[in-house]
Formats: sequence, structure tokens, C-alpha cells
Amino acid sequence: MFKAYRFIRRGGKYLSSDPLESVADVYQYDQTHKEQYPDVRITADHDEFIAVQTLNGIIVFPKKWALMEVKHKYIEARKFQLRRLK
Repeated sequence: MFKAYRFIRRGGKYLSSDPLESVADVYQYDQTHKEQYPDVRITADHDEFIAVQTLNGIIVFPKKWALMEVKHKYIEARKFQLRRLK
């Protein structure tokens, strides 16, 4: 189980936590809220360590998710554009 927090200001006030059950829920929550809030943090419920953090719409932690997002957003999108031009 995870807890998700949406910060109104980066590092400042945040809304009450939302419970999340699975990693799929975590990813979907992050994708849904990352453009609306400057800081989205998702913690593991049992010890409050940060499992995922998104700043200004970009996943910064964990690095593997950040790299996956870059690949999807820029590389795969570019490949799609090139295919459409052919």
C-alpha cells in the first residue's frame, strides 16, 4: 500500500494523502496529477520513504521510471512521427 501527496507549492503545503494499492495505481496517479501539481510524492505506507517523486511534471525518482518516461516521451514519439512521414 502507498500514500500519494499532491503539493500545492513545491515543498510547501500539500493536500491530504490518497491511498493507493498497487504499483499500477501509483503510475496512473502520477500520470494523472503530475501536470496539475508542481510536486507529487508517493510514499510506501509502512515507512514513509519516497517511492516516486515528480517535480514540475517530470518524474525524478526513481531514476528507472525517469529514464522510462524520457524514452517514451521523446524517443518513441519521435519514432512514431518518422513512421507517419514515410
